Amino acid sequence: MSRIVPFDRSHMPTILAGGEAEGSLSGDFYVNEKLLAGLEQQNSWTLLATDDTPIACGGIIELWKNRYMCWMYLNKRSGDYMLAVTRAVKAALKGNGKGRYEMAVKYDFAAGHRWAKLLGFHIETPTMLNYGPNGEDCTGYVRIQK
Repeated sequence: MSRIVPFDRSHMPTILAGGEAEGSLSGDFYVNEKLLAGLEQQNSWTLLATDDTPIACGGIIELWKNRYMCWMYLNKRSGDYMLAVTRAVKAALKGNGKGRYEMAVKYDFAAGHRWAKLLGFHIETPTMLNYGPNGEDCTGYVRIQK
């Protein structure tokens, strides 16, 4: 059975070695040590596969009071664990409380758009040009929790 543990920067090389899932942000964005150290201090976690291999990392970054940015990195093995990933994200959102939650999905990543809507996000900005770490166009989603 898979399990959720607090995010640690040591998980990222294993996730990157597993290959990107379609639509995930590129590894170039996450290998920055300063960013990884910051993510360890936020509400971030790792999903471990049944063999304790990290296969997904994500979290909620507080930008300021009641405004948050959600992030997720999935590798190619994550598809078999999406139910566990979805449950973990829903629990994290519910447990984090009221506020504005934002996320960006690569413009051409159909499964990511379906997942954002499943999590209760709706499109706020249909096209954010050159938004991703490698110049990818994205769609901006928001979820308001009262």
